[in-house]
Amino acid sequence: MLTAIKLLHTVIWAFLAGCILALPVVAILRRFHWAAIITVVVLFECVALAINSGRCPLTDFAANRR
Repeated sequence: MLTAIKLLHTVIWAFLAGCILALPVVAILRRFHWAAIITVVVLFECVALAINSGRCPLTDFAANRR
């Protein structure tokens, strides 16, 4: 189970890192609708981290599965 949680964390991290890297690209390409969607996704992650005191919400879940 811990391996699955780590894999999920890695997939989510890669997706969010890709969003952050894609944001200036879609803005330069003037795809502002996509830029807005990506911004909302990144802001949602920021809110999730802020609510969880700067820690990934999966951290506590993974700690309980050891």
